Amino acid sequence: MKKYLSAAANPQVGSTVFDPIAPLLGGVEALLLDLDGVLYLSGEPLPQAAEFMAYLRASGRRFMAVTNNARATPACYEGKLAGMGIELPAERILTAGTALAEYLRRQKPRPSVHVVGSAVLRQTLRDADIEESERPDFVIVGIDPAVTVDQLSRAVRHILAGARVLATNADRLIPTRDGYEPECGAVAAFIEYATQRPITVIGKPNPFIFRLALERLGADPARALMVGDTLDTDIAGAKAAGLRSVLLETGSPIPPEHPAQPTLRLAGLAELIRELRAGE
Repeated sequence: MKKYLSAAANPQVGSTVFDPIAPLLGGVEALLLDLDGVLYLSGEPLPQAAEFMAYLRASGRRFMAVTNNARATPACYEGKLAGMGIELPAERILTAGTALAEYLRRQKPRPSVHVVGSAVLRQTLRDADIEESERPDFVIVGIDPAVTVDQLSRAVRHILAGARVLATNADRLIPTRDGYEPECGAVAAFIEYATQRPITVIGKPNPFIFRLALERLGADPARALMVGDTLDTDIAGAKAAGLRSVLLETGSPIPPEHPAQPTLRLAGLAELIRELRAGE
């Protein structure tokens, strides 16, 4: 099923003027793609995922995956996707962890950090020449299933001593085969409540991660499209970054009412291919 929104009700297209009769996805030259719920779900590829990626390559469009998961590296994602028959190289994958490392590098030369998060997040920061310290400039909040209250207490003390606090993402829960588990947002809420200090979230829906992806692609926001399955992160972030967006009904439950609405809502990737072809 295809559900259109009028151009007047579509603030994320910025100042670009669209013909209301023309396809809403006309002129799309670059795409940002969520992963879980868009290309795969519960470890299985979604219908048409491989065909969709082949279509993007054949059409000459630029693309990059943008994920809030900071517990895997782009190289890990490349291997995981390859096992599903989906070709997506690591240099086309931007995680909340790699985006956070780039954000830190733009704040000051060689910032020091204290990390509450996974070994992967720590390695991502080390790879960007960002070192941990007992007198950190920043406290970095991620998710680690083995986190302890003692580790959280150390982070709280650093923040109260003046360190700024950044979080990879604001997701409260993550779906797994055994049910939902807490994600970074739950840990960030603990620290924010304890310190009464604001936390800057770098992942979606922060426009930073969208603009960083477009910067790496060399793409114009007016000719870019975000494809996601979650209103809170994918669609709200696209709106804040001035992008058109497509909400696929293949992943997260979609609330009946939400302040962020997509340019187009589609059942799946097969419909998205048809809409992009119609806009060519």
